[in-house]
Amino acid sequence: MQAAADRASIQTLPPLLVDQIAAGEVVERPSSVVKELLENAVDAGATRIVIDAEEGGGALVRVSDDGGGIPADQLGLALSPHATSKLRDADGLAAIATLGFRGEALASIASVARVRVVSRPPGEELAAAIEQAGGPPGPVAPLAAPAGTTVEVRDLFFNVPARRRFLRAAPTEYGRIAATVQQSAMTHPRVGFRLTHNGRVTLELPAGQDPWERGVAILGRDLDDALLRLDRDEPGWKGASPMRVLALLGRPEIGRASSKFQHFSVNGRPVRDRQLVHALKEAYRGLMPADRQPVAAVHLTLDPAAVDVNVHPTKAEVRFRDAGAAHSLIRAACRERLLAEDLTPALHPRTAGGSGPNRPRSAAQGFELREPSPSRASFDYAATRDELDRLADAPAGQRGAAGAGGPAVAGPPRKVVQFSDSFLVTEDAEGLLVIDQHALHERVMFEKLWKRILGEGKPLEKQRLLVPVTVTADAGRQALLDDLAPLLESLALELEPMGPRTLAVQAFPTLLKSRGVAVGPFVEGLLDAAENGDLAGPADAGGRVTEAALAAVLDMMSCKAAVKAGDRLSGPELDELLRLRDEVERSSSCPHGRPTTLRLTWNELRHRFGR
Repeated sequence: MQAAADRASIQTLPPLLVDQIAAGEVVERPSSVVKELLENAVDAGATRIVIDAEEGGGALVRVSDDGGGIPADQLGLALSPHATSKLRDADGLAAIATLGFRGEALASIASVARVRVVSRPPGEELAAAIEQAGGPPGPVAPLAAPAGTTVEVRDLFFNVPARRRFLRAAPTEYGRIAATVQQSAMTHPRVGFRLTHNGRVTLELPAGQDPWERGVAILGRDLDDALLRLDRDEPGWKGASPMRVLALLGRPEIGRASSKFQHFSVNGRPVRDRQLVHALKEAYRGLMPADRQPVAAVHLTLDPAAVDVNVHPTKAEVRFRDAGAAHSLIRAACRERLLAEDLTPALHPRTAGGSGPNRPRSAAQGFELREPSPSRASFDYAATRDELDRLADAPAGQRGAAGAGGPAVAGPPRKVVQFSDSFLVTEDAEGLLVIDQHALHERVMFEKLWKRILGEGKPLEKQRLLVPVTVTADAGRQALLDDLAPLLESLALELEPMGPRTLAVQAFPTLLKSRGVAVGPFVEGLLDAAENGDLAGPADAGGRVTEAALAAVLDMMSCKAAVKAGDRLSGPELDELLRLRDEVERSSSCPHGRPTTLRLTWNELRHRFGR
């Protein structure tokens, strides 16, 4: 009986507590306040938005806009929970075209901060103001103010000290505010933005910019020459929604260590969607090292009914009706745009030019010279070339259309010199080219193998081993064979269990065998990659080899079989390697994303020689 008496009874929560609980989901920190207020301003049709912050936004966040404003008789309702002008019924929830729609942001903010809202619709003589500070809203009062709306939020979490203690230092919180403003500004280039912190202007963007101008302004004007523009429409077919992708894509050489320089939006809403991030990364696969992140701004526009934005309280995540179509469009469009360019990076000497004490005393100064490595046994290039020709569709000597990213043009033979048995030096119309022979040959082999397996659907040629090679493999590794079966078949690899802890390699790719690649270590490396998850999903539901798994293994094969640093090549072999460079796609980088070629432009040489 005593336990029943002590049991708490069910009761309805007070409205203020309900709002504070909602605020815990919507208002995490000052940048969350800025995000919600910016969305309201954009939805109101603003052409200019001013954001003022003090002490990292904890003391003050003020957002002013010149949008449509709120009538005085609706101002009190604007601070009520679940009150909005953007949604009328459940049907509207299925096709949301505005940034905000829940009607809970202002109420949530006003439950944990001191809020003042001043608004005047254009055409009204007087503005109206209302205040609320963690309790019921005050009366609406008339006053003089410009057209538009200003929301002032002071002393965030003043009545929830536990939440306030979780805020970081003011510079950190301000950094998040600045990132939030930049994301919104990137997505809405027609709107002007002005951001101040403690009275100092830190960002000023004019209204009326196009997506390219705005993107360059935010990513950095110094990157302008390294940003590629993309605008592609996908009309839709078989019931798919029409889509459009606008993007600024950074050249691979300006990749960053983190993804903070990536901006994504869907129908004008800044998002961080794993599908879109993966699609962008896939577009750059093989063009930059795996540990680098692309610099990019990608804007996707599609039918609002084709995307669900009511997924997360912060509305930072979305769910596509056809996620595969969105992923495919971004991946294909971005990749095609990248491959349409000559992505050979320019070689910049270490010492800056110009007059003064830092100018080099000679043209050679500023370049790093390396001692040649000892020459190894000659590489049998002819045998490898013959094997590649058997893999290729086109007759030897026929040029492709991709080359280093643009059309290949026939011309007079180019002179090429090999240095240190590792690097080739030749020229093109733009300057001198320094080529890493291993990286270039690795790319050539990768593309030929890729074309045969994925493009033509043919497995590689295999060589059966007179004496099977045994590899140690516990039960866990042997269990991987069923999942790897389609991949192993494409690669001309035959593995069979031979006891509880042993696998027997019965057949091996002819290309690798002819290059003297050790069977055991290669198979062990392949099993290591599968066990570590690097070959996750080696086959799809239909039993077909996935592109990601195939690319990972062909990376290994190409690296093992390609010309090595220290392999001396004959004159015809050097000419053949240059011909192949013009023939294959993505020849500016190896499969791992490292550059195969660096260019020292004629202009740079003239500058260095003082011409």
